[in-house]
Amino acid sequence: MNHKEEFLSKNQQIIFDFIEKAKEPLKAYSILFNVQKKGIKAPLQVYRALDKLVEIGKIHKVESRNAFIACKSSSCEISKATKPSSANFSVSGHIAAI
Repeated sequence: MNHKEEFLSKNQQIIFDFIEKAKEPLKAYSILFNVQKKGIKAPLQVYRALDKLVEIGKIHKVESRNAFIACKSSSCEISKATKPSSANFSVSGHIAAI
């Protein structure tokens, strides 16, 4: 099974959908603030979902900002993540650097 095709839990899907729509990298507490109305109330819920989404390659962590972005490449492999076209930062593996 391709890492992009894994089934997501409800919390993972909510958080992934929010990150995917974002125009810039998002910090965990910003994500929490924006998804609380959907039932995600605790930081630990966000961090668990973020960890899993990074692990399966659906998002990347921008280490220099301690923030997260959605992977925009349908052919992205964990070791070959690509740079989003309109961003001013690059992604290397699953760690992005500005």
